[in-house]
Amino acid sequence: MFVVACERYPYDAPGIDTFTIEPEGDITVGETVTFTVEGTGSFVIYTGDYNASRNEGSVYDSAMAGKNNHSGYTVNEDGELTHEYNIAGTYNIVLLATSVGDLGEKVERITEKRSVTVNDTVAFQ
Repeated sequence: MFVVACERYPYDAPGIDTFTIEPEGDITVGETVTFTVEGTGSFVIYTGDYNASRNEGSVYDSAMAGKNNHSGYTVNEDGELTHEYNIAGTYNIVLLATSVGDLGEKVERITEKRSVTVNDTVAFQ
């Protein structure tokens, strides 16, 4: 008699190899920001700029994720997401990587956090 232990439907666990934000440094209101991700899993980015009065943007809150427009933005097949910030401030960005296996019975998630500062005008030196 042989006993073999394995997952019924193997899958790749989520992994974040690289996560970059361009431009680096000074970001101006209205400027296009590009988030680039490489790794394993499905990727969603929470841009940290949820504004209830304008009903736009997203913020990561594990209790609210997916509810009341708090859901993030899906990264495209090329591993990119572009976004524009409309109000100056410092924003906490969360990258969420998710993998699902065993026909939905096994879900794994990992996160990586970053922040960006958005200015009203470009600083000249």
